[in-house]
Amino acid sequence: MKDLPQYWFIELTLFWEGGINTKPLMRQFGVTRQTASQWLKHYEKDSANKLDYCSSTKSYHCESLLPRYINQSIDEYLDWCETGQFPRRHTISVLPIDRLRQVQCFVDPAIVRPLIKAMRHSGGL
Repeated sequence: MKDLPQYWFIELTLFWEGGINTKPLMRQFGVTRQTASQWLKHYEKDSANKLDYCSSTKSYHCESLLPRYINQSIDEYLDWCETGQFPRRHTISVLPIDRLRQVQCFVDPAIVRPLIKAMRHSGGL
């Protein structure tokens, strides 16, 4: 199994936002639409998660996502939202701590997705 940052990002977005298209990949990595499309195809092949394209939302979705690259914690997603950086695995940070880590608990992505959508589009619930 490849451990690529783009696979982590694809899976993180699929899991917490419910879908992904090429635009977030293009923004995050500074690549072309063609490269982003290739990454989505390679992710599907390498992860064995079937991606279905929805023409109404113009994004890929995965009905039964089996996470392989993310840890499924809301902290992982919120850390990325806050910093835009990928997690450093197997390293100890020497930076000052700006918040305490909470005990991880399960947060259902189905509850978080409408919140993310409302925040992104400045709408209500």
